[in-house]
Amino acid sequence: MTRRVEPVNPSPPFSMPLRARLADSAASSTAGIGNGNSNEEYIQKAVSVGKEISGSLGDVLRQSILANNEESHLHQILALADELRSYQSPVEFTIGIIGDSGVGKSSLINSLLDAKLAKTGGTGSACTTVATEYRKKRESDSALYTIEIECMNSDEIEDLLRQSVIDYRRYHVQERESETTDHTQEEQLQIKAKVAWDTLKAAFEDRDGCTEILFQNPNVSTDELQDQVLRWKEDIVWPAGFNAQMTVLEAEEAENCVNQIDQFLRQRIWPFIKLVQIYLDAVVLRNGVVLVDLPGFRDINSARVRITEDRLYKCDEIFVVTEIGRAATNSGVLDLVTRQLGHNFDNLRRSQGVAIICTKSEVEDPQEDEILRDIPQTNTFNQRIIDEYTHRIENAEDNDRPTGHLRAQKKHIFISARNQHVKSRINAYYAAQSRSRNIAVHCVSSYLYRDACIERNRRSGNQSRIMAANQKIEDSGICELRDYCQEIPSMSQILETRHYLHTRLVRLIEKINMWLISGVAGTAALQEAAPTFLNELNEELKFGMNRWEQAALSSLDKLKRWHVATLSSFWNNDGAHSTRAQDYTDWNADMISTMIEDFKPSEEMFRSRNEEIFGSLSNSIHEGLSTLLTKLGELQGVDAFRQTFPRRRRELDYDINNIINSFLEKLQLIVHDLFGSHGTSYVMRHMQPTYNVTESGHGMKQRLLDRLNLRVRGDHDNPRLFKATGDFFISAVESLLEETREKLHRATDRSCEDIKRDLELLRGENVQAQEQADILDTMFAILDHAKNKRDEAEREFESNIVG
Repeated sequence: MTRRVEPVNPSPPFSMPLRARLADSAASSTAGIGNGNSNEEYIQKAVSVGKEISGSLGDVLRQSILANNEESHLHQILALADELRSYQSPVEFTIGIIGDSGVGKSSLINSLLDAKLAKTGGTGSACTTVATEYRKKRESDSALYTIEIECMNSDEIEDLLRQSVIDYRRYHVQERESETTDHTQEEQLQIKAKVAWDTLKAAFEDRDGCTEILFQNPNVSTDELQDQVLRWKEDIVWPAGFNAQMTVLEAEEAENCVNQIDQFLRQRIWPFIKLVQIYLDAVVLRNGVVLVDLPGFRDINSARVRITEDRLYKCDEIFVVTEIGRAATNSGVLDLVTRQLGHNFDNLRRSQGVAIICTKSEVEDPQEDEILRDIPQTNTFNQRIIDEYTHRIENAEDNDRPTGHLRAQKKHIFISARNQHVKSRINAYYAAQSRSRNIAVHCVSSYLYRDACIERNRRSGNQSRIMAANQKIEDSGICELRDYCQEIPSMSQILETRHYLHTRLVRLIEKINMWLISGVAGTAALQEAAPTFLNELNEELKFGMNRWEQAALSSLDKLKRWHVATLSSFWNNDGAHSTRAQDYTDWNADMISTMIEDFKPSEEMFRSRNEEIFGSLSNSIHEGLSTLLTKLGELQGVDAFRQTFPRRRRELDYDINNIINSFLEKLQLIVHDLFGSHGTSYVMRHMQPTYNVTESGHGMKQRLLDRLNLRVRGDHDNPRLFKATGDFFISAVESLLEETREKLHRATDRSCEDIKRDLELLRGENVQAQEQADILDTMFAILDHAKNKRDEAEREFESNIVG
């Protein structure tokens, strides 16, 4: 994929003193800072000053006759200066937003973004079945809106088509006895069948054989139909660029952005779109927040459910969106979280936050009496206060005075009372459930926010109307929720900004200093090690395999007592379901419960031992740096070189900490797949082909049980359950360790190379000495000013930052 990079602004003339340019830049860097949280303001200011320092130093050094010599040390220094000048924080914090159609999820996203980009009025069609990410605009994005559309690869397309055939046949062909005609079960099968047919029809409607008559024919097997759709897939004429996995579109207006996405999705290939990413400038995104609009689990094909589950688990925060009326009841809250997050709610990642967003919190006039009746009255919400406002409004009307602000204040009382009531009910409910995870609750009204923004933007607005609009914006809860989104990644942004000012910018200044000093040559190298306990884990997996298999088969024995209709219903839901006759059961989780119990201590030891190894690795690297200093002794120029070592330690610590955090996060994902029973878990990867087989007719119960037992025991064609899950796990851990080793090698190699280059800097360059005769004093003065400017920026940042 080709990206356009914005041209670098031309350098200011060399004759302009650096001190003046730095002063001007510091003044301009504070302009235009919005009224966000205070941390964001100081983060932006610190980064802005840092960019200007690196840019100004680069402009000065670019006047050297060595600047265009790619072999010179100065050329490398200028590359670093340009890199820091165009710095963008790498911090990202993903917020996954889920909710059923019609609850106001798209309107909420549009309000948070202050742009109408999310399609409202969910229809179950393309726009609601594709995940959409809203991301901060990059410096390389020249248009107001840059859209990147990621398509499925060949394996994912085949998985989707196979699953579509299965989902359609489960509803239209498989026999369902009296118990499975329970309304919820029927509705779920019907929704999946409709989505499946929409997918097949969109892709193959030009095929004569693609008819519901064919797909509902009980005499045609599911395997035959799957083979047929895969043959049709080979004949699809893909749009230009589809096979490149990424299509890039640009737009200058929100409406045009939406239209371009719609036009692309209207083509026959929309079922095979994996992800839409929109890059834009929005306040809520500036701190590194990524809003992820995820399709509801009820509205998508089972193959997409697996993709959505995986994406949801990787999100840093989850917003569960529901209407405020439904959230006010205990049963509504339980159903909401269970339906959207699954029964393994407490098995989400430890670091994941969850918030319930109650939409449509505006209060209409007819609702006021109901709220007064149902919500306990307080000192700030009671009949007397309401009557007082009613009297003041009537009095103002009688005297022809504006009433907008009074009406807004009266609404505020009702909105605040109901919001507080709903929050209290939800918090009390979760406290009673002894949940191990805290839940934040926000009440919002996109309608109030949109209406107030229109009012406030009117040029002819009187004071009463403006006051009313401001009150509505406050009551909408959108600004409060936006601040909440921005505060979440605040600490990560602080750490990243500190690293930028205190390490990366210092690195540039130190390199320039050594280039000016010039002198000695020398070299050093560091060694590193990476953790590996795979042999121990592999042995433990083999040792426990037989016992786990017997426990899994025993957990299936109880299924023999189930009615055939109940068994069939659970089969259609991949083994995790509930009916009137059977409470919620996940027999996949039951099958691996003994394995989890035995293996969990080893997993925790594995994690702990890796952390210890990483810690000793960091210490050994520090010792290596200290040894290098001793070996350098009193060589000429070593003082300047010695001064760089605190920065080198910080740099390596930063890299290694990032590697450790990445390793532990990915290890957590792997363990989640080992211990869980979600769509992409190892047990489901092994069991899914079995559930994809449809059964009906006499003897169905025994055939289902036989298939389950065979899948656990294995045969000459298929591995045993725990052999398969063990192989999945070991393969994933091997891959992760190899990736981590490579990252550690790259980090220490970078440090070694940096040391070598800096020692080469101290040698000086032939042309450099000749050039320095005229400008050496000026260059040192300029560099000294840059150091002071950086120190001042760091002091201001550290003294003002909160947290």
